[in-house]
Amino acid sequence: MSKEEQDALLEALLHHVAFDGWGQEALQRAAAALEMDPVQAGEILPGGARGQVLAFSDWADRAMLAALLEQELDGMGMTAKVALAVRLRFQALEPHREALRRSLSILLQPSNATAGIAALHRTCDTIWNALGDRSTDHNWYSKRMLLGGVISASTLYWLDDSSEGKERTWDFLDRRLRSVVKIGGKLGKAAKAALSVPDRLVRGAQDCQAWRRQTWQGSRS
Repeated sequence: MSKEEQDALLEALLHHVAFDGWGQEALQRAAAALEMDPVQAGEILPGGARGQVLAFSDWADRAMLAALLEQELDGMGMTAKVALAVRLRFQALEPHREALRRSLSILLQPSNATAGIAALHRTCDTIWNALGDRSTDHNWYSKRMLLGGVISASTLYWLDDSSEGKERTWDFLDRRLRSVVKIGGKLGKAAKAALSVPDRLVRGAQDCQAWRRQTWQGSRS
């Protein structure tokens, strides 16, 4: 199975998701439209509704990445670059707003929560990697966690935004990103301090042991 085959089937499937929802019925309709055997369609997009939704999220990530790589990013600040990446993902999803809305209802089910978090993390990771993030310490986690919160909130706002050109969503996105830049600095310092606690404890224990040895030796002399 190639990505091209999966994308072709997914795009056919998206024509039916708005009416039939994610799942077997929409997949069968997509297979029929492509004159494809339903069993083969299930092999190309396995995992039922959840598998289809995850493939949709992966498709959106790749569409965003392709569009981002075509942009001229020189001279842009990192916050502006992140905002652009999120906007490009929304623009790729624009023709499929109802499919995205139905995707959220699938991923918010308790049995799919872990898969939903993993998909969101992959989106954040794709953005940061594309923008050249090479952090390996606590910043790696804080950047992805904070961006995940921004994307989640902005997605819900975008789905209900009826403003022209989605200007309200872009304003909302910019405000949230500016806020998390401030929070991120504080969070990074807190995470760094937390990560250094074990070292401090070890040094404290070593100092305590040295003091006890000196005291014990002094009491014997």
